[in-house]
Amino acid sequence: MSIEMDAKIALDKIREAELKAQELIEQAKREAQGILQETKLEKERIIKDAEEQAKQGCQKLKIKTEEETSRELAMIENKAAEETRILKEKAQANLDKAVDLLREKIHP
Repeated sequence: MSIEMDAKIALDKIREAELKAQELIEQAKREAQGILQETKLEKERIIKDAEEQAKQGCQKLKIKTEEETSRELAMIENKAAEETRILKEKAQANLDKAVDLLREKIHP
């Protein structure tokens, strides 16, 4: 009977070990699911942060570009105004010369 008892005890221990192993497997699955969920949330947070940083970068670049464009436009307008003034002065000088020439021809 001792062999049967030993066999029964051994089988009970094997069953107990199997149950513990199954519990450990289930616990590991739950922990893995938790890790996967945390990883998913972290990934979403990182993506959201990256998108926000990209938006901010684009906004800064847009503002900088608009400022540079405004400065360049102002310089172009100033240059055009100066060139127009110079052309008007030259045109007036030419007109004055033409009037003087006409006066000389009319009143020699």
